[in-house]
Amino acid sequence: MCGIGGYVDPRGVLDGPRVLSALAVALAHRGPDGEGFFNDGPFGLAHRRLAIIDLSEEAAQPMRVGPVTVVYNGEIYNYRELRAELRAAGQPFRGASDTEVLARAYLQWGEEFTRRLRGMWAFAIFDERTRSLVCSRDPFGIKPFYFTTYQSALLFASEPQALLHVGVAARANLKVAAQYLAFGVSDHGPDTFFDGIEQLGAGTTIVVDAQSTVRVAARDE
Repeated sequence: MCGIGGYVDPRGVLDGPRVLSALAVALAHRGPDGEGFFNDGPFGLAHRRLAIIDLSEEAAQPMRVGPVTVVYNGEIYNYRELRAELRAAGQPFRGASDTEVLARAYLQWGEEFTRRLRGMWAFAIFDERTRSLVCSRDPFGIKPFYFTTYQSALLFASEPQALLHVGVAARANLKVAAQYLAFGVSDHGPDTFFDGIEQLGAGTTIVVDAQSTVRVAARDE
């Protein structure tokens, strides 16, 4: 378990360092082994690390791999096989983490590379070539990814409480609450218990450009 968060702020209205720091503080319990931050214009990323596969600093996040920077929570079960395939295709590696495999796979195969993954994940990849953020959640929705609009910016995190910690209003979603009370279900759609906070659909990959325009790149539900 790790914690990820960040924003796309096209108008530059956010205090970026404060927002990223607030996200990291709120997600510290998910990743006690370190934290890291990244900022490039309207794009910001924060990460809290739980080191498992590669304990070295080579696996620290946000991880820069060529023109992309990634924050990631999860485990890619077939990362060794993908690593071998990517090496054969000419992709170089400097560490042993599945995070680097994730970044190299995106560079090799593009937005729909998640179809090759086996595992559980939630990630955001900043691509400086296209000035966009590629965000994805595994097909079973095991790893969380929540997002909202805050002061005209798109804000995301591993937990809705982290978004509240930044300053997003805590308003109850009465429809979701009623469905939970009536049927005992709480995780079957984009809505959450917090009005205005959505979760990325299981198996969905979206691309967010510098204007916060969201495009669905892939669905594998």
